[in-house]
Amino acid sequence: MDKIKYQETKEEILKQWIDEFGLHSYQYAIKIQKFPKGKRLFSSLCEGVICVLEGSLRALSVAESGKELTLFALGVGEVCVLSSACMIKGMDLDVSLEAVQTSDVAILPSKIAAQITDNTFHNQISLIINQRLMQVLKTLNQTAFVPLSERVREFLNLPQQEIRITHEEIANHFGSTREAISRILKEMEKNGEISLHRGKIIRHI
Repeated sequence: MDKIKYQETKEEILKQWIDEFGLHSYQYAIKIQKFPKGKRLFSSLCEGVICVLEGSLRALSVAESGKELTLFALGVGEVCVLSSACMIKGMDLDVSLEAVQTSDVAILPSKIAAQITDNTFHNQISLIINQRLMQVLKTLNQTAFVPLSERVREFLNLPQQEIRITHEEIANHFGSTREAISRILKEMEKNGEISLHRGKIIRHI
């Protein structure tokens, strides 16, 4: 499974990751790191296979102009192999990982992962690569064919009424400009869909 069923504690999430990926013999090598909100996780894509224990991450691509585009998000219990791309033949990516919230991440170092021959582990890695590819294709399709206003509305359609986020962060998520996002949000506020406040948005459910 790509997304591990949410457990109450970080220890249970870690245990389920180890069980599903057949990592019992490699538990000694797994390390846990905490990343503050906004922190880019690694300077290179050769750190290791990761599992999010708390918080959330995003995979993003940055253009030469500095514009960012979120390719996919990672929540609690989700696994990503982008940070170990150097061990996967033919995977040459210009992608970064960033903490959307303060996040705890379990990391199996690439040099250890590269030594694993068990089919359970490699089957899970192949499944994740396929699923991430589908997520990236969906993002690119929406960017090309779905109006930005619709994508912003979908992005804000969250369970919580109060969303702590800035216009700049939303713009970075979509690879847009702050001005374009502000226009859309002000129109939504005019329509009674939301209320805008400093550093947060209140949804009118």
